[in-house]
Amino acid sequence: MRSRQQRRIQRWRQAWLGILALGIAAMASAQAAGTAPALKLQDPPRTQFAQPPLLLKDFELVDQDARSFKFSQLRGQTALVFFGFTNCPNVCPPAMQLLRQVRRSLQQQDLAVEVVFISVDGERDTPAVIKQFLEPFMPGFVGLTGEPKLVKDIATAFSAVFFRGMPTDAVGGYNVEHTSQVYLVDRDGRMRATFFNAPAADVEAVTARVVRERVKK
Repeated sequence: MRSRQQRRIQRWRQAWLGILALGIAAMASAQAAGTAPALKLQDPPRTQFAQPPLLLKDFELVDQDARSFKFSQLRGQTALVFFGFTNCPNVCPPAMQLLRQVRRSLQQQDLAVEVVFISVDGERDTPAVIKQFLEPFMPGFVGLTGEPKLVKDIATAFSAVFFRGMPTDAVGGYNVEHTSQVYLVDRDGRMRATFFNAPAADVEAVTARVVRERVKK
């Protein structure tokens, strides 16, 4: 009975986080309106396009090899960005599997995309921990970590939400509640779409379309 109740609470938390993220995304889109022409695409289910595309500010974190990594290093490449943590019991495993599936499928079409995993648990997710976590997904995955306050500011720019949850045991264990969205960033560092637990086929199709875009002279 207790485990069933915990699952209901988990589902309620994820639904609330998703609604909150949608609200933040809508406000960001409204603030950005008029700054660039909108990409006229029909939204697949569970997909929200940034209209107009949202230029993201550069930021700097530490990668899985303990090296400084600026987000601007990805310029010229299309990227799928996900906020999670290595001890995540429910949300991250299926999201990471989806990202690996999408990347492999795009590779088979000769379409390159990077996957960026940003930890929302900087206190425990050291570069070494993230490197071990990402090992089954390599290559093509970049893991980033940093101070929780800095990551929270970065997450806000993406309209992502996370916060430290209640203790899970008597020795300091805890979970981090966070949204499950995946964010599509184009080669110019602009957020183009947000996927809300979208099927892999939709994530792949939208990402492929953005990768195939020609750079305008």
